Amino acid sequence: MPFKKIRKAFAVAGVATLAFVGAHAASAATFDFVSIADNAGDANYIGGTELNWGDTAFAAGLTIDGITLIASGSNVNNNFADAFFDKGTAGLGVCSTVLGCATGGPGNTADDNVSASQGGETLTLDFGTEVSITDIFFRAAGHGALTGSLNLNGGVLGITNGFATSGLSLLSGASVYDFKYTNSEFYISSAVVSAVPIPAAGLMLLTALGGLTAVRRRKQKAA
Repeated sequence: MPFKKIRKAFAVAGVATLAFVGAHAASAATFDFVSIADNAGDANYIGGTELNWGDTAFAAGLTIDGITLIASGSNVNNNFADAFFDKGTAGLGVCSTVLGCATGGPGNTADDNVSASQGGETLTLDFGTEVSITDIFFRAAGHGALTGSLNLNGGVLGITNGFATSGLSLLSGASVYDFKYTNSEFYISSAVVSAVPIPAAGLMLLTALGGLTAVRRRKQKAA
């Protein structure tokens, strides 16, 4: 096949691949944990009682705009823990009480944020694929905007008036985010998550494979 035709086949495949990657990169989702806990009009509303993540209808995964999240809790003592929806404009924390922390039932109503309970708690957000958190808001134990710090995936994330202000690189390029108590009790109120685009190497590979497939099909037709 003449070089000109081969180059054209690669160019067509490249356009298709770029379109795919562009769509993938644009994928974003807002996980509003306050709305899920408090707003009866939210499609994912948990109902009138505060619940552990494992007791919700989306225990196996909450999908919003094509991105799926599984949240969980843990503690240093390896005792029971789960991610927990706290009402009253709080959001997602951790409950380390087997009976639960719900205000609508029995349990320890004080242990519902990410705190020093059981040696220190961790709230884990697992997206199952590499994502970046482009916006996130934290609340303190009293449900006001948090100013403090916490450990995220082995680094320190600084928070001022609810927003991350230092350690921002920790919020990108991972599939699992471990938000660990250090010296500030906190809830995650909301998080905006974007899928990570396919790397340039992957783009080149897809383009090449697409071009080779197109060339092979043309040869088969010519034969």
